[in-house]
Amino acid sequence: MKDYQIVEMNEAYANMIVNWKYENEYSIYSMNNNKDTLDEFLNGSYNVLLMNDEVIGYYCFGFSALVPSGIKQNVYQDEGYLDFGLGKNPRYCGNGNGLEFVKIGLDYLKAKFNTNKFRLTVYDFNKRAIKVYEKAGFKAKYAFKINEKASNYFIVMLLN
Repeated sequence: MKDYQIVEMNEAYANMIVNWKYENEYSIYSMNNNKDTLDEFLNGSYNVLLMNDEVIGYYCFGFSALVPSGIKQNVYQDEGYLDFGLGKNPRYCGNGNGLEFVKIGLDYLKAKFNTNKFRLTVYDFNKRAIKVYEKAGFKAKYAFKINEKASNYFIVMLLN
């Protein structure tokens, strides 16, 4: 990915992202186009990766990168980690540049927050993403379910 830039999320980008539709098991990542989702994207903790003026994906940090049920279950106890979340435009998923996408976001946040300690949360079925995160240096630390009836786990991964 050459000639990219990272910019702050704005309403136009947020409106575009909430309409992304993912296929098959990844459809769980498709969002609701409603006021709450748009407000979340505009809360100041989201940035957009652009390449040739096209939205490749987004990054978020802090509270916005946490899974609410994980907060309730108190799984985010590790001190000193910056929570890192990301989403990639479905047009660019599975094309072999996931590691570069992750590294661009990490480098941006390292410079912005002067840290090398990151935490992210990913669905356990998303083997493609987990493989990329492991290549970036993340290691699985915890697993939790949203609730007892959920079939999938979330995995909390740490990088330090």
